[in-house]
Amino acid sequence: MRILLVNPPIDYQTTKPPSLPVLSLPILAAVLNKAGHKAEVLDLGAVGKKMKDIKTEKYDVIGFTVMTCNKEGAKSCIADLWMDHYKGQIVAGGVYATMFPDDVLAWGIDLVVTGECEGNIAHILESGKTGIIHGERMPIEDIPAPAWECHTPNINTYAGNINLIRPMPAITQFVRGCPYSCIFCENIIFKKQHTRYRPPENIEKEMRYLFEKGFHNVFVYDDETFGSKVPDGWMAEVADRIGGFGFEMITQARCSKKFITPELMRDARRAGIKTIFWGVESLSQKVLDAIKKHITLEDILHTLRTAKEAGIKNGLYIQIGSYTENEIDAKETEKGLSALYKEGLVDRLQVFVNAVMPGTELEQIGRSEGWYQDPPPGWNKIKKVMHDGGTPWMSKQSIYYWQARYFAVCPTEKLT
Repeated sequence: MRILLVNPPIDYQTTKPPSLPVLSLPILAAVLNKAGHKAEVLDLGAVGKKMKDIKTEKYDVIGFTVMTCNKEGAKSCIADLWMDHYKGQIVAGGVYATMFPDDVLAWGIDLVVTGECEGNIAHILESGKTGIIHGERMPIEDIPAPAWECHTPNINTYAGNINLIRPMPAITQFVRGCPYSCIFCENIIFKKQHTRYRPPENIEKEMRYLFEKGFHNVFVYDDETFGSKVPDGWMAEVADRIGGFGFEMITQARCSKKFITPELMRDARRAGIKTIFWGVESLSQKVLDAIKKHITLEDILHTLRTAKEAGIKNGLYIQIGSYTENEIDAKETEKGLSALYKEGLVDRLQVFVNAVMPGTELEQIGRSEGWYQDPPPGWNKIKKVMHDGGTPWMSKQSIYYWQARYFAVCPTEKLT
């Protein structure tokens, strides 16, 4: 079969191209090609085209990855296929499709595949089944590297999601899964699951490919590379295998006094990891407990010091407007950020405006407490306050005020 896997634009009115390609589609393309099919990946937002501009008649299957942020774009793409009288099978998967499969199926498609699906996607598409089918995981050691040679546009044309590493980094994955359950997290596919680590030899093979393609920077886009128990010797072997390539890598992880050790951080730096963004979210213990972050202020301080001592730069992900967060909590975070910056523990800072995304535990809490509102049409998460009324605990004006204050007391380079 000829298969086209599409990353829809956020909406057709969006003119800014995406910063990075998605990983899931080129991985699925590799799985399908290995099964004897001919799969291609198209990032519509990156090429600035609409679905009606694509010659679709040559494809037997067209599949879409659907997230909350691009669901309107996906619906428009599917409407275009209907208008063009496309005769093949239309399929959707992804986080939003997994959370709301009936909704997505009602857009006029043939099949919704939920969850991870590398294990049975070829069989599903070959069977011609319709409706809603649950995907199956593939053992982590069998998941192939992304088939970037099948991706349009070329991945070296992306701008990257942060100005920390330039030129544009390649994107890869070392680890899958996150055993934790933060209430704001919308990635229901990978949360609350056992963390799985790719074999070091598989990582080496993929990194050699990227090196030979001329990439020097890599974004290791894991749920959390560190923060859980890493298998004994895993990071050391990864470092032994790929440290000689000279990559400058960035990744993201969870603070933990128990699991972030000096040896682990030294091996990470030896592998080429230059910067780790830690999901700190808040420096108010009350807020950390409310959002079920399962870390303490002691975890945060230990982690930042340990990484810094190993020669790794610390980036911090901070949220403003979290569940129950008020002015007193924001002041605690401001004070904490100031202290961390003065100690030299913060090199980069990214301050998100917290959002209540559909399908999350936070949405369920909001509905039960009577304050939840659906995201407004065209809303772009993390950039701005979702609703003019702010949150039940903090006004819109206060949220923006404290966001500015965090940057004022921790004047690192702002990230795009």
